[in-house]
Amino acid sequence: MNISYNWLREYAPVQESPEELADILTMGGLEVESIDETGLSMDGVIIGRVERVRPHPNANRLSCCEVDLGGPEPARIVCGASNVAEGQLVPVATPGATLMLPDREDPDKHTPVAIRKTKLRGEPSEGMICAEDELGLSNNHDEIMVLTGAAGAEPRIGQPFSEYLEALGIAYRDAVLDISVTPNRPDATSHLGVARDAAALTNIPLRLPEAPAPEPGGEAADLVTVDIQAPEACPRYVAMIVRDVTVRESPAWLQAKLKAIGLRPHNHIVDVTNYLLHDVGQPLHAFDLDAIAGKHIRVHLTHEPTPFTTLDDKEHTIPPGAIMIADAERDVAIGGVMGGQNSEVRETTRNVLIESAFFDPSHVRRAAKTLGIQSDASWRFERGVDPTGQVRAAARAAALIAELGGGTVVPGMVDAHPAPSPLRHITVRAERIDRLLGVHIPLETTERLLQSIGFDIKREGKAGAFRLRCTVPPFRPDIEREVDVIEEIVRLYGYDNIPEAAQTASFSSGALHESPERRLRRTVRTLLACTGHREIYTNSMLRSETAEQFARSGGGAPDSVVRTLNPISSEMAALRPSLLPGALQVVAFNRNHGQRSMRFFEFGHVFRRTDGQDEHETVVENYAEYESFLLTLSGQATDTGWNTSARAFDLFDAKGTMEMLLQHVRLPDVRMAPIHTPAPGTSCGLDIFSGDTRIGSILEMATDLSGGNTPEEIVYTAELNWTEVVRLATPFLASTYRPVARHPAVDRDIALVVGHEEPAGTILQTIRRAGGRLLQQVRLFDLYEGEHVDPGKKSVAFALRFGANRTLTDREVNKRMARIVHALEKEHGASLRS
Repeated sequence: MNISYNWLREYAPVQESPEELADILTMGGLEVESIDETGLSMDGVIIGRVERVRPHPNANRLSCCEVDLGGPEPARIVCGASNVAEGQLVPVATPGATLMLPDREDPDKHTPVAIRKTKLRGEPSEGMICAEDELGLSNNHDEIMVLTGAAGAEPRIGQPFSEYLEALGIAYRDAVLDISVTPNRPDATSHLGVARDAAALTNIPLRLPEAPAPEPGGEAADLVTVDIQAPEACPRYVAMIVRDVTVRESPAWLQAKLKAIGLRPHNHIVDVTNYLLHDVGQPLHAFDLDAIAGKHIRVHLTHEPTPFTTLDDKEHTIPPGAIMIADAERDVAIGGVMGGQNSEVRETTRNVLIESAFFDPSHVRRAAKTLGIQSDASWRFERGVDPTGQVRAAARAAALIAELGGGTVVPGMVDAHPAPSPLRHITVRAERIDRLLGVHIPLETTERLLQSIGFDIKREGKAGAFRLRCTVPPFRPDIEREVDVIEEIVRLYGYDNIPEAAQTASFSSGALHESPERRLRRTVRTLLACTGHREIYTNSMLRSETAEQFARSGGGAPDSVVRTLNPISSEMAALRPSLLPGALQVVAFNRNHGQRSMRFFEFGHVFRRTDGQDEHETVVENYAEYESFLLTLSGQATDTGWNTSARAFDLFDAKGTMEMLLQHVRLPDVRMAPIHTPAPGTSCGLDIFSGDTRIGSILEMATDLSGGNTPEEIVYTAELNWTEVVRLATPFLASTYRPVARHPAVDRDIALVVGHEEPAGTILQTIRRAGGRLLQQVRLFDLYEGEHVDPGKKSVAFALRFGANRTLTDREVNKRMARIVHALEKEHGASLRS
């Protein structure tokens, strides 16, 4: 949101520079993201008097002028304006000045033009008499600017034009602060709101704008009636009338204010409503009163889809439940969003109806989102406007429109207020303030700080047990509890004014004890970080279609997806059933930015609907949430070196990494088995088991999900149910001392011929089981298919190591080997390879 520094100083006359004020506001909770210097340079523009005007001898539409600039000789200037006349005081751009001249097709575009001495159609021209648009003061280019002066601001020959503008109170140079307003601060969506904070933070008085105070009823109530049929959606609607007005271009001061914050002036009626929107934060709308059938306003909610044309000439279908403003025959505006084309103010408008209302934030938000309309008005109504500011804003708008357009404000007003909002009172305990902040703030200071932002304070109780009864200003709907008030106190007191204190604490061995879950997570994080993997964090919310797709790829049904009831956007309509969607987005992002090797891991929570029968999941009303771990590999595993070739990741890289991790977390009886029927979205993979419990899977993602076509682009993932891993590994986490073996180990190799489809993992399990306690280690070191091996068969070779706390004999080892061979023959149909 753009805030003009000069405009803000009208309410809070701060002495700090824009940069200093930005730091103060940021530390006070209103983050200033950037500061932009605005306005056009007036260097070289001075005031002159036209002494003589004669027709140009070679051009009918040009005049040759002699202009007194305060020098010894008048300047000769060729001028094309029809209103130039002798005796006028005018702004003149002298040679050397640079003006930002507007584009005739698009007035928002400007081109720098250096003024120099030249000849126009054969006549010398030593400068340029300026129109308002050439000085950035308005869009008027039809005539040159004739200076008439005002009390205390009389133009003088030779006077710098910038000095004259400052005397008139027109700020031609400004600094615009771009403030990031959080949704809980609707009070800060205007210059007055930000000025209120600036005044409180710099300890200066706030200058509140003066406004007429019309009484309800009067002639205005005889001319128009208001019927609120949906008080829950519109608790208040104020209407005022200005008649016999002439629609005009806004004066320079108003155009300059709007341009400073990036708004384009239209006419004085529209500009006044925009000005007050950004001035006090109250959205207003102006209707052509003569276009309101029956001079009757009806506020209602739509019950069915309704076609409607907004004032930007776009056709919309209004959804059910939207707030509509109607006259006696038709809808004329979308409440809180945008007006209608059928009642907009035109050049021929003579009587104006001003709307100043309070619309319910949730109704406006739904309508604006469904229609895809994000207006300045809807942005403020969605956050919540001051429910007491409607009359003040309408009265100021009516007075300004009449003043600038020559009209008359009709006495009285219509104030339909069927559901007034009661004031809120919060009691704040003095000792609670000290305890929460850890520092004593004098009660007088606390009262002053809260009063500076609109609180009414009444002190209660006695010394040692004082309480402050705080009446919350109606423009602060975010203040609901005692701690909210205390937050305001410390925000205004200044976080940097709270002294630092050394914190001391005592720890016992029990206080330093890590839970098994934290210990295992730390072990995995450290191990992966040391081996070149990067931890990522992804959003737990995603599109419903994406959630359903990955629910199916994980073996679930689309109806197991957990959906949000009122999503902020379609991109956040469901909770993730897996960590895979986020990881694949990270891979795609890095791939598009030139990353060739990606090793990622993530811990995060996943969600699904359940029948509530799984004892190991956290289930609340048939919804399950548990922690998951995901490893993601894609791209090159190794780069080209002087003695190595580049190699892409494959499924066995993921398998090896998972074997290493599960060994380090001491998970018992781990095995992996091929997935014979890959789930949708995957090409192949392995299931991971601990005993008979499936704890995860390793997958090669299909190209339709991973976006990869070449080996370097294929994505390999390994996902674990981390909640289950922790449960199974916890009993084995106790640290035990194992001395270095004093007796030699015995190594044996065994080569087997087995069926081609026989998994090596199940053979390993059989060897371990048959080898008993004497078998300390077994690993696969060779796999062969081809010559000397029958078709449909393969040769696998394992290295075995036996050991004990004594020296083993050959007889003992041979006996174990015979038991292993017998088990392999019986369970796998294996035979020893000769």
